[in-house]
Amino acid sequence: MQYNVVDARSPQLKGRIPYKITIAENGIPLFKWIFVGDKKFTEPFFEESISYCLSLPQNSNMPFTTAETLLQKASSVETVEPSAFIFHISRCGSTLLAQMLSIDERFIVLSEVPLLDELLRIPFSQNAKNISNGNVLFKAVLCLLGEKRSGKEKYLFVKTDSWHLLFFETIRQLFPHVPAFLLYRSPKEVIRSQQKFRGMHAVPGPIQPEIFGFTQERIAKLLPDEYFEIVLESYFTKCLEIVRADNRTRTLSYHDGAMEMLRSIIGLCGIPMDPEMLARMEKRTTHHSKHPENEFTVESTLPETAHKTESEKLFGQLDAERKIRSMLNQ
Repeated sequence: MQYNVVDARSPQLKGRIPYKITIAENGIPLFKWIFVGDKKFTEPFFEESISYCLSLPQNSNMPFTTAETLLQKASSVETVEPSAFIFHISRCGSTLLAQMLSIDERFIVLSEVPLLDELLRIPFSQNAKNISNGNVLFKAVLCLLGEKRSGKEKYLFVKTDSWHLLFFETIRQLFPHVPAFLLYRSPKEVIRSQQKFRGMHAVPGPIQPEIFGFTQERIAKLLPDEYFEIVLESYFTKCLEIVRADNRTRTLSYHDGAMEMLRSIIGLCGIPMDPEMLARMEKRTTHHSKHPENEFTVESTLPETAHKTESEKLFGQLDAERKIRSMLNQ
């Protein structure tokens, strides 16, 4: 296959961002660049924004660059440095929070970017084994995605995939001073949500089990709910480990409500907000996070039971830690 490989000075890269890694026949990794123009990433997930852009005529023939060219390009753009990383255990309000933030034109919101995920998972991928500088490329891609395109952008929020909790140290090493937020929810309610529509981390296979610390033997005969239970155990264990070691991190509970989580993030990041913008963001909470055209229906809270799973015990510990730290910070 022939690839249209260009250098950093090529006019073909104007208005484009990297969005996919392709491994050429010679084993060299290439980055495919998609035209986004002045498109703002306001869809619930970054991949939806990309899907929209794929239909643009400029994307009938996309250019490729080498990793070296990508790094050169990243060093030449005017970018917004990350304001916060939003980690989460899934189905705990992170998508709605990202949607609320995306209303403000000053904010660039990156919600679960597939390319960033690819780069983080390089150590676990056979296809990308020839990429030796994944962490450097992660930072460069984030720089390119945070480029100032309208001139109004001042803040950059990165909502990670849920399993990126397990890459926390990698991201913290790259961005040691950026605030991080860990969003969580009652395990029972997260499992109930996953039973309706399971994410790729909630079933064995799509995400390498080694990322969670699992062996193939351990997960081979597990049913979906049994598998996701141990995924949640790994998430809550990691959250506890992070909050006890990293003073730039705050835990946020779904059970406090979306506006309370939003105010915590805005406050810790020191971002001035006017009442009208906050009202617009609050109005967004009346509609479904992933399907904005639908009104949001509040689910009933699941009752406590005498027998607690391991993830529920860990949830209780994390909740207690959050409340203690909240009192100390008052």
